[in-house]
Amino acid sequence: MAQSAWASGWFWRSGGAEVVLVLVLVLVLVLVLVLVLVLVLVLVLVLVLVLVLVLVLVLRLVLVLEFEWVGNLGGSPSTPRAGVDPLADTQPFHRCGV
Repeated sequence: MAQSAWASGWFWRSGGAEVVLVLVLVLVLVLVLVLVLVLVLVLVLVLVLVLVLVLVLVLRLVLVLEFEWVGNLGGSPSTPRAGVDPLADTQPFHRCGV
């Protein structure tokens, strides 16, 4: 009965070990590259989200400060001016002294 090349050891004697080693190294290299690419993508996504969050917070702060500045000049009815009773319109009997 004839033995197969694998069973007779011919594969290993004719350089098969080097082929297997190269294949394993290529597989490990590909897996490492995929892992690095995934980590870079996650890092980029996190940085973009942080930048968007900071931009939104800064814009909100700037807009709030801008509207408060306009309100202090009397341009907004939401902020009371000096010498004006903010509850005057909400209490109908306030002017009658009741």
